[in-house]
Order: sequence, then structure tokens, then C-alpha cells
Amino acid sequence: MLFRSRMRRTNELIREYSIKKEMIEDKIEMQENFIKDLDKSGKDRIHRKEENIQTIENEIDELTTDNEATLVTIEKDLQPKLEELTSTNSTLKKLNSIKAKLEQKIQTLVSEHKFFQENSVCPTCTQSIEEKFRLDKIVDIEEKSKELNEGYKELEDAINVEQEKDELFLSYSTEISKLNNDITTNNVKITGLNKQIRNLRNEIQEITERSEEHTSELQSQ
Repeated sequence: MLFRSRMRRTNELIREYSIKKEMIEDKIEMQENFIKDLDKSGKDRIHRKEENIQTIENEIDELTTDNEATLVTIEKDLQPKLEELTSTNSTLKKLNSIKAKLEQKIQTLVSEHKFFQENSVCPTCTQSIEEKFRLDKIVDIEEKSKELNEGYKELEDAINVEQEKDELFLSYSTEISKLNNDITTNNVKITGLNKQIRNLRNEIQEITERSEEHTSELQSQ
């Protein structure tokens, strides 16, 4: 009877420890599965963030390439053309100044020509104007007027050429300014995108650290 009693007790203990063993094994399995799920979830989140980083880096590469191409256009194409036209505005001012003086001279000759055409007596001093002198003066004035008009025509042609150059200068200046603004805009975008990358990398680091902490805590249990 004593032996049977001990056997029953022993069998009860065996069943009790078997149940505890199964419970512990289930707990371990649950923890292992939870750790795997946690690890997988963390890796998935990290993977998505790394994909976002790659997308952003591609965008930065495109913006950087655009900036490099724009700089080449400015430095190799537009800037040399602009430098060739740098003196255009100054030349145009000088030509217009000469034109104003030439117009004044022409106007003076026109007045003198009219005077000798219409007057044989000086209206101021009432003295007679010698006919030969008057006619010679008219011929001289007409010859000078012809020379001045020819010079005036050449001057106008030169001014037109310089005006076209000045318009080109303004056009190139405007284009360069626009392209520089585009570069500035792209640099602002690049700065913002780099900030996004830094934030994503910090988030990845936080996820990794939290995952390691949770794994360590569960394993210690």
C-alpha cells in the first residue's frame, strides 16, 4: 500500500511536471514566434524606410545632374556670349551721344542753308550779302550736309547693330538669372531631401535598438 501510494504520488508529480514542461515549452515557442514576428516587423519597416531613402537619393542625383548640366550651359555657352557683349551698352551710349551732336550740327546747317537761301541782305545789320559769297556758302553747306547725312546714316546702322547686341545681352542676362534661380531652387530641394534621409536613418537606428532591447528582454525571461 505504501509502495502504491508512493507510485501514485510519483505519477502525479510526473504529470504535473509534464504539464509545466509543456507550458514552458509553449511559452518558449510563443516567445520565439513573437521575437521572429517582432524581428520581421522591424525588418519590414526598416526595408520600407531604406527604399524611401533610395528613392530620395535617386531624386537628389537627378537634381544634382540637372544642376551640373545647367552650370555647363551657363559657364560654357551663355557666360562667354555675355562677356562678348559686355561693352555693348557703353558703346551704344557713346553712339547715341555722337548722334545727338550730329543732329545738332545738321540742324545748324539746315538753319544756315535756309538763311542764305532766303536772305541777300543781313537782317541784323542790313548789309548786303555778296551774291557769290551767298551762293558759295549755300554750295558749301549742301556739301557738308551731304557728308553729315551720309555719316548720320552709317551711325544709325551702327546704332541698330549695337541695339540688337544690347537686346541679346539682356536676353542672355535674363536666361542666366533664370538658370541660377533654378539651381538655387534645386539646392533648397536637395537640402530638404538630405534632411529627410537623416530622419529616416535615425528612425532605422531607433527601430533597430528597440528591436534588440525587446529581444533581449524576452530572451532573459
